[in-house]
Amino acid sequence: LPPSSLPPSRLLPAVLVPPSLLLLPLLPCLCLQFSSSFCLISCCSSSSSPSLHRFASLTAMPDDRVRPGNGVYARRSARFRESLLYQTFTARPSEKQREVLLFICLLVCFTLGWFLGRPGQDAYFLSERMRAKILHGSGCYNVSSWEDLVDIVQLWEWLQGQFIPSIYYQDTPSSGLGNVLGYNYLIGTIRLRQVRGKAANCESLPEWLNHSLFSQSSISCYPSITTRNADHQSYGLPALPFVWSPGDPFGDTISTQFGEYETGGFIMEFPQYNASKAQDILSFHKLHGWLDVNSRLVRISATFFNPSLQLCLFMSLTAEMPPFGGLVTSSSFIALPLKMYQGTR
Repeated sequence: LPPSSLPPSRLLPAVLVPPSLLLLPLLPCLCLQFSSSFCLISCCSSSSSPSLHRFASLTAMPDDRVRPGNGVYARRSARFRESLLYQTFTARPSEKQREVLLFICLLVCFTLGWFLGRPGQDAYFLSERMRAKILHGSGCYNVSSWEDLVDIVQLWEWLQGQFIPSIYYQDTPSSGLGNVLGYNYLIGTIRLRQVRGKAANCESLPEWLNHSLFSQSSISCYPSITTRNADHQSYGLPALPFVWSPGDPFGDTISTQFGEYETGGFIMEFPQYNASKAQDILSFHKLHGWLDVNSRLVRISATFFNPSLQLCLFMSLTAEMPPFGGLVTSSSFIALPLKMYQGTR
């Protein structure tokens, strides 16, 4: 209603009473609220309960959720700043966390340097062409490839009919002997190393096997080969026996799914440029039983050098004779630059 319509008795208090006096009825409530908040804060400061601290802060401080900058995105950013990930890697990293970060940076730099410094496509094609030449090259047509060898008889045939011709015979005009594919020179000799296992008496065989299937008085068993049961005993001709040779004391043993092989063994070496002498050495060892039932591994190693590309090729062929019989073959051709690291000094 307009003031003119009100009676004079009702206009007098509104005119005579100051506006500050209107807050007097609310003063006891404000004092009670302030005193309760102050007491609660003082009690929570002396208490160790996190829930009381939080309740006191919510009671004493005004609600900021309605102010600008405190929306959903702001609260999400605040939660991220309080998270363990932010505190670990951004806010307060410890000494161990710094070491982990530095190690990761070092690992990334080392990996990039290693892969960027690897030999290029020349090394790849050199390895692949040499693999195809030695393992599947132009030898005797009735000889199986390296991966298809089944027994020791086929291994001898492959060495005589495929391996020696591919290494020693001239396959490129005017390249000379001992030069594979015209540009890859044989360095040193070719080494064949044999690891032998000891035979043992079979135990706990059924009685019907001893009487029905076998006519021998004793049956020999050949357990899986390890470095502890390798055979070092000489064999062959009494005048020219095959003698065991110790391996590199700093060399690594060969571990496969069929056994663990020592670094030493019975060695056969082929000369560098004499194909006829290599054939004679191979025929002599074949004639006098260099490989027999005690053989467990034959490893063929050779090194080649390509002067045009400055690359060394390391060849390693492995033929295992596991207890179940036959051969299990594998091969490795690795090409590496002669100078891995080059500089001004």
